Amino acid sequence: MISSRPIKLMLCLFLLSIVLIACSSGESDNKTDTDSAEGNNGIGEDIKFAIPAAPPHLDSHASPAQQIADVGRHIFETLVTIDSEFNVQPMLAESWEQSDDGTTLTFHLREGILFHNGEEVKAEDVIASLERWVRLSSLGKADFEGATMEAPDDYTVVITQPAPVSTALTTLAYGGGNFASIMPKEIVENASDASVEEYIGTGPFKFEEWRQDQYIYLTKFDDYKPLDTPADGLSGKKEALVQGIQFIFVPDASTRLAGIRTGEYDAVKEVQLDMAPQLADDPDISTFIDPFGQLNIFYNKDSGLFTDVRAREAVATGIDKEAMLLAAVTNEDYYTLDHGLMMNYQSALWSSDAGKDDYFADRDIDAAKQLLNETDYDGEEIKIISSRENIVLYNAAVVLKENLDELGLNTSLEIYDWPTYLDKRDDPAAFDLLVGASTPKLDPTSMAYLRSDFVGWTVSEELDEIIENFKSAPSIDDAKIIYNDLQAWFYEYIPVTKVGDYANVNATRNNLSGYDYLDGPMFWNVTNSK
Repeated sequence: MISSRPIKLMLCLFLLSIVLIACSSGESDNKTDTDSAEGNNGIGEDIKFAIPAAPPHLDSHASPAQQIADVGRHIFETLVTIDSEFNVQPMLAESWEQSDDGTTLTFHLREGILFHNGEEVKAEDVIASLERWVRLSSLGKADFEGATMEAPDDYTVVITQPAPVSTALTTLAYGGGNFASIMPKEIVENASDASVEEYIGTGPFKFEEWRQDQYIYLTKFDDYKPLDTPADGLSGKKEALVQGIQFIFVPDASTRLAGIRTGEYDAVKEVQLDMAPQLADDPDISTFIDPFGQLNIFYNKDSGLFTDVRAREAVATGIDKEAMLLAAVTNEDYYTLDHGLMMNYQSALWSSDAGKDDYFADRDIDAAKQLLNETDYDGEEIKIISSRENIVLYNAAVVLKENLDELGLNTSLEIYDWPTYLDKRDDPAAFDLLVGASTPKLDPTSMAYLRSDFVGWTVSEELDEIIENFKSAPSIDDAKIIYNDLQAWFYEYIPVTKVGDYANVNATRNNLSGYDYLDGPMFWNVTNSK
């Protein structure tokens, strides 16, 4: 069966009978020296989760890669987190307050929370972790560069900013790539910038084993102390109701599909979208349409034709958004047309009508051609790059080329393997256009394509002023007003052209109960009856 659910759905509380079953197991909860990812003596069967690629490491400070967050969120926790409505909620901090001038955040830690090495979480661990996160991550730099941190006592952390930052709290609560994970001070201080050497957190699962090119294995942390509030989004009560999770690296989509159908895997990430209908009629499998990101056209604004905003406007006017989305994801159930700078499910927090008429206007080839005639374009080749290893982006790029050929542009579509493509997209001499994915952020100003050092190379004094006003707003409510200015700028400057929001399809076998997804999978509070 297929479950189409917005990302805001609350995590379900487990039925008392499930809890009683889990608690009544007579088997030992302890992993023996001979146990591995191939077997366990625990409270429930391991969850075998097939994922498309291995992460480079599990250090969320050092990389924004979503694969790191997918695994790492089970090991590491943050000071605060978000519920299904994107409200900030407690995690390692039980409470906090902000000064009247908005420059100081004071967090009060929960006492008795243990790291996986048995040491209690103290303020010095939080400060060491956050200082490294600020230094290494784009999210940290954006909101906390120049901040000072101090610990009046073992359970209090005070962060003082040079000026108020409206999104500081929500950035600390973010659970996707580059999340602000808390680790022991000695681990952080001995780490290189590339990655920490030991993965020690406070989460319901602990790192056990990484077998190269095969899997990462996490096991239940017996001394985890969950919150007593209902599970909701990334917040509330979290329990490891299985002995372990195996994150198995399975790059081939057909192999993942076959594995979920035979029961070799209990869950799979990113079912290839044109294959998803094959699972729909299987009574033993549930598929979930989980929001993934935005499909965007990225312009090289450093050199070439698209330094001219009229050329960018011509593309935005002359493309067929629905044709691109349908080619990319194969089914209208997997995409949403939405004009927002943020994703459609975030509209309760960030909403503006700016640009709505432009986005939903009918495709106008004649108007696009007229805009191109106003530029200096003289028939030179327009280079689009892509990779067949990301079929969503590749299929959209094929339609983009067809659309632009109809406008009279002389286009080429150059295809590379994925590592080469990533290198090319960072080189302004290597391309003019590409189709890329932008994953969700809680802070609109954190969208990577707004940065001068990211693909597309956006430079705008007006944007700088809007971001400064947004960040310095005394509250989120005040920042919401400025968000309208940001979205109006987006449709005037056109840093990228938003094609639409799209989803991934993930799948579980029905022996799993309690699985949910919010900016990544969640396997706490999940039972396995296999």
